[in-house]
Amino acid sequence: MSRAYLGTGEQTRFLQAVKDKVGLTWQQMASICQINRRTLLDWRKERYHMSYRALLCLSHLSGIPMPPVIEIVSEKERRRRAGVKGAKKSLALYGNPGTPESRRKGGRTSLRRRREHPEWYDDDFIIRKPIKIPAQSLELAELVGILLGDGHITNTQVIVYGNLVTEVEYSRFVASLFEHLFGITASVKRGKGNTSMVIVSAVALVEYLDSIGLGRGDKIARQVSVPSWIFNERAYIRACVRGLMDTDGSVYPETKVYQEREYRYINLCFTTHSQPLAKAMKYMLCELGFRPTVSSDGQRVYLRRQKEVKSYFNEVGTNNPYHQGRYHRLLQWK
Repeated sequence: MSRAYLGTGEQTRFLQAVKDKVGLTWQQMASICQINRRTLLDWRKERYHMSYRALLCLSHLSGIPMPPVIEIVSEKERRRRAGVKGAKKSLALYGNPGTPESRRKGGRTSLRRRREHPEWYDDDFIIRKPIKIPAQSLELAELVGILLGDGHITNTQVIVYGNLVTEVEYSRFVASLFEHLFGITASVKRGKGNTSMVIVSAVALVEYLDSIGLGRGDKIARQVSVPSWIFNERAYIRACVRGLMDTDGSVYPETKVYQEREYRYINLCFTTHSQPLAKAMKYMLCELGFRPTVSSDGQRVYLRRQKEVKSYFNEVGTNNPYHQGRYHRLLQWK
């Protein structure tokens, strides 16, 4: 779970603002973030850095833009830093443990365990699952947007995360995309707390997605962007934008008062910590005839003109029922 490093006081202000905006208790907010209430209160007191996924979730839920993020540190990197710190302390206390004798002892122990418990070791070759290789299409372009948003690609799996409470139907839609495009079964499972996961385990799929420009591993660390072939056709751009906005986008209300009169607006916001991806999103929206604005930190791309928000839902559309429902509810509010 990646952690978001915010400026001093920003984490406290953001969490309090979310609580005040949505009117939930700390316990309810903790459940949404899939954590213990005490952990959430520790985040509020800034004893620990909050998770990046929780930051995104609460921002989407409340419509409050995320505060500027100084750094996003993956769980792997956090463990690495802790390991380095512990190793230095251990080395200072006990000296170098990697002696020739200790290495021999470790090797002998490994051989003994393999002899005693061969069932622990699977040395057989794994037969790859065959996949269908799709042509470039609108569905593939939309899946690219989805994977750039909420997707995670390892060496053996492709996972798309969602909200178990609000995005069950959308998770099924994503699973159907995998099955239609690649002829392979995608499972929809419950993750920790309120997380849903669309999972496809296939090395061949990972290699194919890598070959079309998506890559593997931490998207933020790699500063991902949209593959170049998406820009070949306007229809591909529209489909990719829809996939991005359906995953890392939010529909939120805004109220302004001018000359004692209240004005209500519906806005769209796409959030990412990949600068190239944010620039690509702005470019694609411009190509589709919109006039987006970008936050000063370059992490959020907005559509605020009310005619353009309406045009977005009419022309680009959404396959995420939660976004569609929220938009219609806000139309009633407006």
